Amino acid sequence: MSVGQIQAVLRRISLRSGTGVYPTESGVHRIEAVQTLLGIERREVATDLSDAAAEVRGDRLQNILAGVRKSVPSLAKLLPAVPETFDEDSEPRRKVQPVTIGLRASAVTFISEIQLEDGPQIHAVAPAEREDARPEAEEKRAQSVLTDRLTVSVGKQKIRLTAKVRFGELHTITKENGLSVEDQHRYEPEPWAAWRASAHYAPFKPTRGVHLRYILGESTGLAVLGTHKWPLAWQVLSWEEDGKAEALLQAYHLLNVHALRRLKLSGIEHVSVQGDDTLETDWEELEQAMGHEILGVDGPEFDESFTAFGLALGTLDSRSDSLNLARSIQEKPSLLAMAPWGETGFIFAVCVCMFLILQDHASGLAAQLQQVKREVYAAPWARGQTLQKLTQEQALLARDVTQMIKFLDRELQFSRALDAVATELPATTWLVNFSGGDFIWEKNPNKALGQRYLQIDAGAPSAERGMAPPEINQAVRSLESNEYMKAVMPRVKLTDVNWRQQNGSGFTVFGVLSLPKN
Repeated sequence: MSVGQIQAVLRRISLRSGTGVYPTESGVHRIEAVQTLLGIERREVATDLSDAAAEVRGDRLQNILAGVRKSVPSLAKLLPAVPETFDEDSEPRRKVQPVTIGLRASAVTFISEIQLEDGPQIHAVAPAEREDARPEAEEKRAQSVLTDRLTVSVGKQKIRLTAKVRFGELHTITKENGLSVEDQHRYEPEPWAAWRASAHYAPFKPTRGVHLRYILGESTGLAVLGTHKWPLAWQVLSWEEDGKAEALLQAYHLLNVHALRRLKLSGIEHVSVQGDDTLETDWEELEQAMGHEILGVDGPEFDESFTAFGLALGTLDSRSDSLNLARSIQEKPSLLAMAPWGETGFIFAVCVCMFLILQDHASGLAAQLQQVKREVYAAPWARGQTLQKLTQEQALLARDVTQMIKFLDRELQFSRALDAVATELPATTWLVNFSGGDFIWEKNPNKALGQRYLQIDAGAPSAERGMAPPEINQAVRSLESNEYMKAVMPRVKLTDVNWRQQNGSGFTVFGVLSLPKN
């Protein structure tokens, strides 16, 4: 499996996920942020939010009951009637998976100011402070404006961030998308989510100081004043042709004055741009006008999907402090809902795998220990011996046994060689002498014959002196072509030819020597 295939498999393993929903005039943009083993993946969600909510709120049950009535008419009277349209006030509403919903920047009033006195981190109507949550929620419904506050630290200063929105804005968005304000959904301003997405693609560096980041699209964008942890103020940007540089410069001056006078900070120290960095003039001219170097950072262009991804990141990290404009009318989430079940399950799975691996390793060690014990009990003579003595004894035994092992492993067998000679010699010849040697233990064997050899002396009829009988060549060729002799003694050569006469009959005695490969 290649590295790319392994990475693809790891990306499919989802630990947890969060969904961001950003309703606009062009439609509802829904993005899912998924935590995988290789980091956070951005995924498009094709299912419309209203369809998913309708399914959760009763459409599936309605289809099931309709199917039962059609299949079993006798049970139709026993089954409860399901209304054609879902009425939130008349039917119990099931909890849906919390998401983060974005509010248009123009619909939210955002105020950042220095806090002179200490206060709690989040200033909102806490559900824990009221005895009866439902009556209080009904009272909050009647209010026209919802407010949420967050106090953050910037150096030695404490900055209070306040966001306000009309309740009708939240009510309209939630109803259009089939949701409910009371569910544990988070409602954030669009620039807040865009800042989070921007920080995901390009973290703010250095971590100290006040940053100004331009998040730019084709004709719109945001200028966000903040630190590496929090957005402190923003300016919505839009420009006509050849007016982009002027819009960026105006936003810089406005936010710099806000940082100096309203927040009592040292002013903008770092400027960066993300997204569409095309400019009708040179960036160096804009840098000279600002008096700061403008650093280009990675990240896609600013659009509705960019904001929706920032909202999804907020859902993914729901335990972090953030603005939630519906906080004052929502019930406090239960501990079970806030528990990190995904991380807990992953850690539990890792622990189980580690336990199984260690258990298998321990079993292997136990088996090896038992094997060593059996070997020790089988050699009582070795008890009390030192490692040095056992090593010396092993060397002596190896020296005696090695030669025998070599001899047994030799492919040369004289019985098979003699069988080959008897088979391959011509029928008119006779064997006079057969001798062989395998000087495996000899340090200095016969240099002429080598470490091993086969010597064959045979006779063939020959009527006249000086006339070599054809049986000589036949014998040499037959021994060379024999399969066994080719394997062990392939070099066959004629060594001696003598003509003799006995009882009036002449014959020739010839010798054939077989040797191994060089």
